[in-house]
Amino acid sequence: MSVDSSSQLVLDDTSSYILYQGDGWSPQGYDVYISQYRNETFHGTVVDGDSATVSFFGTDIQLFGGKRPNHGYYSGQLDGGTKQFFNGTAKNPELYQQVLYEVHGLENAQHEVVLRNEWRQHADSGGTYLDLDFIALNGSIISPDTITSSASATSSLQSSSSTVSGPETDPSATLPSSTSLNAIQLAATVPPSLAYVFYPS
Repeated sequence: MSVDSSSQLVLDDTSSYILYQGDGWSPQGYDVYISQYRNETFHGTVVDGDSATVSFFGTDIQLFGGKRPNHGYYSGQLDGGTKQFFNGTAKNPELYQQVLYEVHGLENAQHEVVLRNEWRQHADSGGTYLDLDFIALNGSIISPDTITSSASATSSLQSSSSTVSGPETDPSATLPSSTSLNAIQLAATVPPSLAYVFYPS
């Protein structure tokens, strides 16, 4: 399984290691407030159910994005466990480079985090939008190709044997916010080149 060996990484939204699923995702480069986003880029969607997935080996991860008047509810999910729902709407002021979802103190092993547009959960919030700016993690990243291959293999194995079950997630893995990484410090320690890492074939 191919992974990058760096201990800390910051992935911009344009990184090929983020798996975007759904019909609504699009890269945004012409928003009036684009300068508020890291590297002046972000991915956004208004489609309920659209998701962004990242898989990694490590102990801590944070996903960042905007909270604005046209934004709605979304969920964060770790290792296929219970979804946590959040309100992405913010007015006066609008907020940028905000932590949308974070998990700390995980076992140093393989994990998968999914960020999903869930605006229909609370349609009265006034917004339908979700955007992803960047991801910061302590660990090493896994190629989406590996994620897809592993998922296909797992699906085949489960369908061929009724005794196979998925891993259970320990809800205590999420620690209090006081243990949160300082996003600015973390981003500052990572060379920009690490935001785009490609493995040789």
